[in-house]
Amino acid sequence: MRLENALTKCTGHDAPPTTTTTLAPTTTAALTTTKKPACPVGYKWFQDHCYLFATTKANWLTARENCLTLNADLVSINTWDEDDFLLNEIEQHYTTRRRDSYYIGMVYDEGEYFWMDDTVVDYRNWGQREPNCMDMECKAYISEYLGFKWADARATYDRFYICERDMYKRHVD
Repeated sequence: MRLENALTKCTGHDAPPTTTTTLAPTTTAALTTTKKPACPVGYKWFQDHCYLFATTKANWLTARENCLTLNADLVSINTWDEDDFLLNEIEQHYTTRRRDSYYIGMVYDEGEYFWMDDTVVDYRNWGQREPNCMDMECKAYISEYLGFKWADARATYDRFYICERDMYKRHVD
């Protein structure tokens, strides 16, 4: 896994790893490695996941429904590397310099925050004095205003959002 992460950093984040075909030394039979799935058009590749950065705003529920329609879900950010990748993409390609924000798949319920895709919350990147909403309406987002840290607010605000697909789960396109 460390080698794969290092190779990903060396080769860039946008393209999935390529596959190779080699000939066996004593025969002409080809040995082909398993081809990894490619991201759909418009998505960005990073560590076996594909990310779609929405270019329109929606409230949290509509954003999630839009992701689910695409066989994805709102992004769950599980490591510093993943967070760094997303923030670099936002800064380089999607920021408007107007202090925009981007919904992620973290919600508050029954006294705790959790990811909608049921991954364990091992990594957090809350901004100063966050989270602070603490009611049933709160959803998390990446805030440009807070220096790309996470914040929470009511789900009715329209924001950009990020969808994520695990390329090793079966999808129907």
